[in-house]
Amino acid sequence: RNGCRVATPNAMGGLCAKGPSFQSVELSDLVKKGVAGNATGRFARISGLQKAEQYNGLTAQVIGGPDGTGRFVVQFCFLDEADVRAVAVRPENVTLRVRRGELK
Repeated sequence: RNGCRVATPNAMGGLCAKGPSFQSVELSDLVKKGVAGNATGRFARISGLQKAEQYNGLTAQVIGGPDGTGRFVVQFCFLDEADVRAVAVRPENVTLRVRRGELK
């Protein structure tokens, strides 16, 4: 099977892949569960920023945190690879895609 997941028909007639399911979770929820340290290195969707609205809707990589104010540092890489920006954001502005089993 070459390491590929097998797609099987679901009850609605569509295809679904067997394997771990993913869900979107706010980083603030992981902070509450005490597992926010696992966010470093992951990619996340940024939303709800007021002072830096230009980053809303973009994907960034979590590169550190929380700092003394509870913020996490995320890094944006743009088409020009020389254009890399790091921004400190509140955890409620960061949404990660994680496997359901990782939240237990």
